[in-house]
Amino acid sequence: MSGKAGSHPLTTESKCPVTHIGSGFDPFDGDPYDFYTMARREEPIFYNPQLGYWVVTRNAGGNCAITSGGTSSTGYDISDDNTCSFGSPVGANSKTLGDKVNPLLSASGLQNNGGPTKTIGLQSISPAIDAIPTGSANCPGADQRGAPRPDSEDGVGGACDIGAFEYGTFLVPTPTPTATPTQTRTSTPTLTVTKTPTPTITQIKTPTPTLTQTKTPTPTLTQTKTPTPTLTQTKTPTPTLTQTKTPTPTATPGPTVTIDVKACIDGRDLLIIQGSTLQWQHLDHTAVGLVTCGSSGNATVVTTTLDGVTVLNNSSWTPNWPDGTSSGAFSSVFSGLSPALPSSGSLGVALTPVAARGSLTISQLPSPANGETTIVDFNDDGPGAAAGYEALLTFQVNGSAPTTARLKQTQPGHRYLPQHAFRPQRQQ
Repeated sequence: MSGKAGSHPLTTESKCPVTHIGSGFDPFDGDPYDFYTMARREEPIFYNPQLGYWVVTRNAGGNCAITSGGTSSTGYDISDDNTCSFGSPVGANSKTLGDKVNPLLSASGLQNNGGPTKTIGLQSISPAIDAIPTGSANCPGADQRGAPRPDSEDGVGGACDIGAFEYGTFLVPTPTPTATPTQTRTSTPTLTVTKTPTPTITQIKTPTPTLTQTKTPTPTLTQTKTPTPTLTQTKTPTPTLTQTKTPTPTATPGPTVTIDVKACIDGRDLLIIQGSTLQWQHLDHTAVGLVTCGSSGNATVVTTTLDGVTVLNNSSWTPNWPDGTSSGAFSSVFSGLSPALPSSGSLGVALTPVAARGSLTISQLPSPANGETTIVDFNDDGPGAAAGYEALLTFQVNGSAPTTARLKQTQPGHRYLPQHAFRPQRQQ
């Protein structure tokens, strides 16, 4: 992961060799996929003057495995192996950078995070966050998306993040336009007048009778006239135009997953939950797995259900610490979590503290920006020896679950930074 914060444009560092491939790469011109494919074959690692740093397209033999030329560092670089010779400098956030450091990139990968190009985001606990001091040549005023550096949450004098993505600054992705439905009007029918014809008048004449000795008076002629019917107009009513609106479909809630975690805590540790993995991050005192209490010993015990049906039943995992147990160190990864949680979509979570001498809280809620990563804070910084903790987490896929524990993170994009300065003295 490059140490120079991405922006557009950047100055060229003339001390680095520039090949025809390096000078021909325009990172801000559409989708660079085809160029990457060609570079992986012909020149896997090259220096780009527009970006101001080296581009690694293939890492066969290591992140910085090259045949000649070597690499140089400006002091704010991260590599998860030891082939780059970055050393172990300390960033403005007091975290160790350089070789063999996991940058903790977002599991969502390359995606539309706003701006003209796709970028890869950072997890909230990434060591790349706030690592470059303000005023450094590696801390320009905007990231690759055009978002301001440092982010507004850091305030005046805040530090920049390493790479193309400034965590905490949210840009709304450009939405895909949708077609507007056309309103169809029903034509008004024509008014029709129906006229009844007038009947003809008929005269009825009585014949004159024959005269006899008794004379019958001549009857009077009578005219019978049929009255003319009244003309009636019949009008068909005009129909009213009715507009029908298609209701917006409602997302159907998915399955419910519960994860019950039991662990022996002596100090403070964070449990990171994502997809099918669990991992501990140690903050202070004795790390998880190195202290024993209760029937579980020093193991982390995991039980899961899917819609009420048990999947994992008291699965035991004892974490080890390959890089030591200093503050901020990460444990080995438990990759057998089943059922696996989705890494995209909508994921709600609720925490129920079952057993806790200190506090059990959620320090990071899952969201698309962090790859649906949940972080639970096990805090036993009070006096006394180790104690058994048990946390029950309920996840609702494609929905939201009520949160039953106090949350450290209450605003979208809020970053949780552990505070170690106020740890009380432990009484043995």
